[in-house]
Amino acid sequence: MVESCLIVKAVKEGCFDFITKPFSKEKIQLSIQLALENRHLRNEIDYLRREQDVVYEFDRIIARSPSMKQTIVTLKKFSGTDSTILVTGETGTGKSFLSGAIHFNSARQNKPFIKINCANIPESLLESELFGHERGAFTGANKTRIGRLEQGKGGSVLLDEIGEMSLGLQVRMLGVLEEKSFERVGGNSTIHSDVRIIAATNKSPEIEVAKGAFREDLYYRLNILRIHLPSLRERKECIKHLAYYFLDKACRNLKKKLRIFPPRRWKSLNLIPGQGISDSSPTPLKELLFSRSHIGFRQKISSCQSRSRGSQKRKPSLMLLFTRLQARKGMLF
Repeated sequence: MVESCLIVKAVKEGCFDFITKPFSKEKIQLSIQLALENRHLRNEIDYLRREQDVVYEFDRIIARSPSMKQTIVTLKKFSGTDSTILVTGETGTGKSFLSGAIHFNSARQNKPFIKINCANIPESLLESELFGHERGAFTGANKTRIGRLEQGKGGSVLLDEIGEMSLGLQVRMLGVLEEKSFERVGGNSTIHSDVRIIAATNKSPEIEVAKGAFREDLYYRLNILRIHLPSLRERKECIKHLAYYFLDKACRNLKKKLRIFPPRRWKSLNLIPGQGISDSSPTPLKELLFSRSHIGFRQKISSCQSRSRGSQKRKPSLMLLFTRLQARKGMLF
């Protein structure tokens, strides 16, 4: 009885494990290994949480255009509430990233932030991914699986590309929004999970409702707080700052140092209409990183186009070959 009380007291005060007599060397080694792994995971989680706070800080988001500045102001207000949010905007406008910014600047910041891309998961698996399943619910369900909505308890769940969700799953999501409860696939027990839903789509919800591809009742449940993210065409003042941000990031990843872009070359930075930041071609940055100096976009791209058209190549000299080799190794930066 005394030993049991001592064990309980030790665990309450932070003891990780206890070993009963007779104990072996292997048991002690295993217990120590598990304790070290547990401490390592805790430290890693704390580190990632601190990093996420920095990454998702509103003041560090590049917003130079009036439309983007107003967007940040609105998102700050949204993060102070606990309501459902609907984020719309073209592909590449940062819906997923800014949804994370909402979560990590809200009262739920120390709870999980779960992302689910409804377009990337087949319909037959999406239901199990969202709600989980019981053992034996279907062929291959060898054990009970906790769904993403249950994993995110107390935090936020991003339903990215919710416009791709089937009408059957939309009915189940309606129940989650109304009652914050659901059942696992093949289960009978009601599971309560307090999560904040952030839905994102690159489609027009009104058009999808009119076409019958999206439930009107679910649309009204999601459309409590709504924000439309401007495309890069509408925030041209941000292009220069974004280009330097991605250039600096690429240089850090490749351990390179690069000079600034020549001002006369900015007109050569052409973004394809309709595409966002993440969809822009990385070729100019790659060409600059492997060039010997801050050669302009147009010169490099024109030379690539000339080679692709099958222009005649002159046999390079040994000196030129050596120079190119040194440049690739990063010795001329």
